[in-house]
Amino acid sequence: MKTTAFKNTDIGTIPEDWEVEEFGEAMSFLRNNTLPRACMSPCGDIANLHYGDVLIRYGSILDCSKESIPFVSEDSAKKAGNGFLVNGDIVIADTAEDETVGKTTEVVGLDGLKAVGGLHTIPCRPIQPFALGWLGYFTNSALFHDQLLPLVCGIKVSSISRGNIKGVYLLRPPLSEQRRIAAALSDADELVASLDKLIEKKKRVKEGAMQRLLSGETRLPGFTGKWVEKRLGDVCEIVMGQSPSSTYYNLQGNGLPLIQGNADMDNRTSIIRLYTSQITKTCEVGDIILSVRAPVGAVGKAGYKSCLGRGVCALKHNGDFLYQYLLFVEDKWGEFSKGSTFDSINSSELSDYKLTIPPSFTEQQTIAGVLSDMDAEIAALSRERAEAARIKQGMMQELLTGKVRLT
Repeated sequence: MKTTAFKNTDIGTIPEDWEVEEFGEAMSFLRNNTLPRACMSPCGDIANLHYGDVLIRYGSILDCSKESIPFVSEDSAKKAGNGFLVNGDIVIADTAEDETVGKTTEVVGLDGLKAVGGLHTIPCRPIQPFALGWLGYFTNSALFHDQLLPLVCGIKVSSISRGNIKGVYLLRPPLSEQRRIAAALSDADELVASLDKLIEKKKRVKEGAMQRLLSGETRLPGFTGKWVEKRLGDVCEIVMGQSPSSTYYNLQGNGLPLIQGNADMDNRTSIIRLYTSQITKTCEVGDIILSVRAPVGAVGKAGYKSCLGRGVCALKHNGDFLYQYLLFVEDKWGEFSKGSTFDSINSSELSDYKLTIPPSFTEQQTIAGVLSDMDAEIAALSRERAEAARIKQGMMQELLTGKVRLT
């Protein structure tokens, strides 16, 4: 890598040998169809990129030969006219409920496959070729999106028009450099994708282990004896939440963090959104946090000593067996639904909840140890994945602006 001299342009300083082009001069617009999701099927004649496919499932580059894409019939797709895509085309989502409006994917892997841009998309084709991958990465960079944001209109649902996009600037490095940059970012994407697949595999392995170990289907070596039924109130201390007055809420750190419900949990650990200086019921670090109002049964752990609002309770129990058990039954609390607006469970019902568990504390903790080790492995992979994604974002910032050159 090497640094280089820069020149001033309408989009800022860029390398001397890079060019700036208006989107409308560099790209032609293709027609899209407006078929709703209900018209799609998992197989068919023509792959159809709905705006949701661009926003949610795909990143900078979509390899149509590898991904699961909804299809429409050829008769339906004819409405797209000249809109059949080719490798190197980009598809822009023109509508979203947040700042992701304008998210883009570049399509590749279309050899032998027909595809069209669908509802709320703007399909575009380069007039002069770019290196495969360059547009997918550049149009998802901050440099591109910072130009789009002032052009977005709408309050609840944001949108952007073809007319607005025409005046946005694209950068065109030398073709050979485009290829090197795209290859480097593709390698970074592949690392993130490989970690995603590994994490999902580990999660499935853990789910299988939970099913076998927490149902008693499989016993760990050295343990025998019939499992026993216990009331939740007999195996732990239950502290029901009690909401403080909102008058005492603050952001200055006065009092304790407030856990009101799922909004105060992230990745199964409590986070700090608000403090309260009126302390009602409390939990300690490591206590199990269980949601008692919609959705009933969501499980996490307290990351801080906190005040408990009425949407949650704390369960105090030695070891991690109860935490793992409640994760196992997390989606089985529907029978306790109460109320016309919110599902809820009261303290008596919660205390009477029946668990079938190993007779010995030692077996409980051995099972918990196996499952907790799996959690730790998944958490380590998730941190590795987050770091890989952070590095990739840094690479995009450096490479797509020409601050760092690849030779």
